[in-house]
Amino acid sequence: MMRIFLAGLFLLLAPSVFGGEPYRPDKPDAVLARVTPASDPGAARLSQLRKSLDQSPERVGLAVEYARAAIEQARATADPRYLGYAQSALAPWWGRADPPDPVRLLRATIAQRRHEFGRAIADLDAVLAAQPQHAQARLTRASLHTVQARYEPALLDCAALTGQVRTLIVAACAAPPASLSGSAPAALNALESALAADASVNAGTRVWALTIAAEIADRLGRADLAAERFEQAITAADGDDPYLLNAYSDFLLERGEPAAVVRLLADHQAIDAALLRLAMANKRLAEIGNAQAASRFESQRDTLAARFEAAQRRGDTVHRREQAMFELYLRERPERALWLARANWRDQKEPLDARILLEAALAAKAPAEARPVLQWLKAHSVEAPRLRDLAGQLEAMADPA
Repeated sequence: MMRIFLAGLFLLLAPSVFGGEPYRPDKPDAVLARVTPASDPGAARLSQLRKSLDQSPERVGLAVEYARAAIEQARATADPRYLGYAQSALAPWWGRADPPDPVRLLRATIAQRRHEFGRAIADLDAVLAAQPQHAQARLTRASLHTVQARYEPALLDCAALTGQVRTLIVAACAAPPASLSGSAPAALNALESALAADASVNAGTRVWALTIAAEIADRLGRADLAAERFEQAITAADGDDPYLLNAYSDFLLERGEPAAVVRLLADHQAIDAALLRLAMANKRLAEIGNAQAASRFESQRDTLAARFEAAQRRGDTVHRREQAMFELYLRERPERALWLARANWRDQKEPLDARILLEAALAAKAPAEARPVLQWLKAHSVEAPRLRDLAGQLEAMADPA
């Protein structure tokens, strides 16, 4: 899902949330938990905050500080347990209809990652009703609107940020919805101008904006510009941004550079989405005769299968995009991939979601199943040559005459 600036990409997968029977792996090498190194400064700070919170669990300010730190740790490590820690810290206010606004904002962020978009929007609406100038709430709501293909309200939220935040933030907020509603070249040009004009922005903001620019350039077929922006973002992030790593890997795989993906993701196999791309890269290398890559691919495929099975047992439906990719690209089961891609499309409507559904429909020879994406492309005048080509193939399949 699209990254929410300053809120990160979060996964609420704590087993206590879902209940049910405990998962018992049937593979001896299945990954059951990911342990953060003791030297991690984020984990150390969380530990200190936890001790303070245990002594005063009713202090909302301390609970919010801990929850924010846990959410940031979840973003940085892609470890879902930290979201459970964040929700636990907010427990005294979690179920209230009128919690303090900082709690509302964090609750909305977690609900967003659980695909409870209605609840997230309701909380953000309440925050903005009380604080119309709350930039983070407006950025988060704009992202949620974009993910659900509501581009006009997303653009209105971004425009409302003008004068409150830096011009680059406004441009980066507006670029995704504008680029998906018939104004992709103009959105990219505006973002490029803002990037050039604001060289002093902090690294996190610059990585965010560069990643958006790279994705739009790639979608428009401007591969050289996309490569340049991705590489700049990787340098600025010091190779430590899960969303960026996955997006760049997708770009490299599309360009036929699986060996570059292996180098990029070798140290990130604990992250499911990264392991998926790594397995895709090794599969491609195996297909051209690389025996070591073939062995790595088989191991990674089995690990992913165990992880997805564990997620399914927990009741996790958030990872349908990745599961669809796994079934389509690694297991070559297009019918199963198509079912997952259709279910995923009901929740989120981003270009990658569209592509997976179109490719699954083509592989399954079921062009009618791609109708929601074809309608989205037409309704919003989406400028994406690759998606348009897939759509054309499906239309020809549906009407061979």
